[in-house]
Amino acid sequence: MSPEVWAAIIAGFVALIGYPAVSFFTGWSERRAKQDAFKLDCYQKFLRSFFELVELQTREAQLAFTHSINIMNLMASSEVLQEVDRLIKNYEEESGSEKQQWEIVNRIIYMMRRDLLHSRLDELKDYRFPFIVPDLPEADDNRPRARGRRRQ
Repeated sequence: MSPEVWAAIIAGFVALIGYPAVSFFTGWSERRAKQDAFKLDCYQKFLRSFFELVELQTREAQLAFTHSINIMNLMASSEVLQEVDRLIKNYEEESGSEKQQWEIVNRIIYMMRRDLLHSRLDELKDYRFPFIVPDLPEADDNRPRARGRRRQ
């Protein structure tokens, strides 16, 4: 066979194999980006509902927090779920403490960042994320509000 025929056969073969491969990897990247966006939204809702629960301690805040945990069960990494489980156990156990709670929340944020950034983030392993809880006056409807303060 002539070199032109071989070139045509090789070009056709590359086109037949290359297009599905590119389509597969492009689809995979798009799915991964959508999953990461969903995870980010879930993680933001979890943190928002957690700090709302710390501040307000209302039934609505408890429901929002519970809902955010239930949604996280769908997509969160196993490391994040293990830390959330520790947070719940700390809350339910009599030996649990507020200090442990903030340490666990710090660890949850670290695990969330690792999950979203797809890296080990070893440089942040011992980092203490600053938490700021609002210090608002009592509500007009006499709902209790937590005294806000910066957490580290």
